[in-house]
Amino acid sequence: MKRFITFLFALVLCLGVTQMVCAQRISQQHPNICNDCDPPPDPCGSNPIDDPTFFVQQQYRDFLYRNPTGAELANDVAPLNSCLLRGDLACYNTERVHMSRTMWDKSEFRQQSRTFGLPLTGDFTYELYNDDDYVELEYNIYLQRASSAPPDDYRRLGYFFWLGNLNSCVSNSTSFYECPGCSTQCYYDSINAFLSSTEYRSRFGCP
Repeated sequence: MKRFITFLFALVLCLGVTQMVCAQRISQQHPNICNDCDPPPDPCGSNPIDDPTFFVQQQYRDFLYRNPTGAELANDVAPLNSCLLRGDLACYNTERVHMSRTMWDKSEFRQQSRTFGLPLTGDFTYELYNDDDYVELEYNIYLQRASSAPPDDYRRLGYFFWLGNLNSCVSNSTSFYECPGCSTQCYYDSINAFLSSTEYRSRFGCP
């Protein structure tokens, strides 16, 4: 009987040690996973670019190479927070695109663009650049790289894809005088594509 009890004790002890070793190996492979949590948290976590304040600040950094003033930050964050308070994520995403679009119209940014030799075209605020310049700037600003840089290459397939989308949208829109917002929406859609892209979101955390 004593031998049986001793054997049973040794078996339980062995199983306990094995379980502890396995748990330690899993913890080492996935250090951000909480094994005691129920349910386990997402090891990826939240992305700071989804925070209204961080998002607005990042737009100023990417476009103007500076942080917004207190007044600028409060003014630009307010519409985003208003959508979140209502729990309206579609509204929030739309306001993010609109907020980013206003950066293109700022005289401070337009002056920088002229410094880089990019021509301003058109008489309306939404049409500041030739479309090819506009798409290249989207790569420079949102992805912080040239359209020919990795993961793309000299063929610039991504650039020509988005340029084609923008040109097609604008050419199919009614004239400004008949439909003032039609062509504008084309530029909003292009911005939204970059803001929601995996590459853009990966700049700040898990996409």
